[in-house]
Amino acid sequence: PYSLTPGDYFGKVSVSQSNNVSGEATLNFSVKSLGVQAVIEGTDQRVGSKQIFTLTGEGSLNLDTQSSDNLKYSWNCQIVETSKTCTYKNGKAFEPIKNSNIEFPEESFAPHQVLNFTLTVSLENLTSSQSVLVEILEKSTPKVQIIPSYF
Repeated sequence: PYSLTPGDYFGKVSVSQSNNVSGEATLNFSVKSLGVQAVIEGTDQRVGSKQIFTLTGEGSLNLDTQSSDNLKYSWNCQIVETSKTCTYKNGKAFEPIKNSNIEFPEESFAPHQVLNFTLTVSLENLTSSQSVLVEILEKSTPKVQIIPSYF
């Protein structure tokens, strides 16, 4: 139930017995951070160019505190085929988005391309990244939902 935050620690232990025997020991140790973990909900996906789609990074966390408090988010996008920065259908280049979630309105991207979205999460000097591929199709894809069955 108790834990130490990352940092350097110094400890001293003194032991004595009733027969005047005693001893002392010192201890220096460091606790290292477990880091942060970027988590994109879901897997690679296919979306129609006329569909709204959302990418969610809310599951990202600070592994030391198991929370997302104070995390900084940055989404980037590259076209897989060319490794160039993604371009919206209107010709504007994709710029990093600093939110945990991003939603793209319909017709944001031209069809017939695969986009690599990378979420980078940081906290002070700690960083973690995760990527997901989104294939933009000409036509919409049906929304499939798997509902667990309870017997």
